[in-house]
Amino acid sequence: MIPGATTNSYDPPSGLTMSRTYACLVDPIGNPDCGTGTWAAGCRKLQ
Repeated sequence: MIPGATTNSYDPPSGLTMSRTYACLVDPIGNPDCGTGTWAAGCRKLQ
């Protein structure tokens, strides 16, 4: 888990010296639990 990446958006720390790709596993929670965790579709390249 990436520290600080616990909401629906995440801004990586500044000073990255290379591009990175992050995968996101989405687990719809609630009452009742809406389903099982699935991988988010698509990706975003961070530079």
